[in-house]
Amino acid sequence: MGYLSESDQQAVTLAGELQRSMQEWLLSRGVSNTCSVSPYVDSGGQPAVLIKMNSHVAHAMLASFKQSV
Repeated sequence: MGYLSESDQQAVTLAGELQRSMQEWLLSRGVSNTCSVSPYVDSGGQPAVLIKMNSHVAHAMLASFKQSV
């Protein structure tokens, strides 16, 4: 395994925490489909994530956003 910079490590940790939280949130709403969260470090050197989801997950998130407004 290669060496990870501090920013890389933070991105991996952030992605893992977000993946777990999103999975719990989705399951609590009866959405069994998962999404994937990938870590990366942006051009400014900051930890970041990319989120990939299918339409079921996207619709569940949109419905939740509309309820919270």
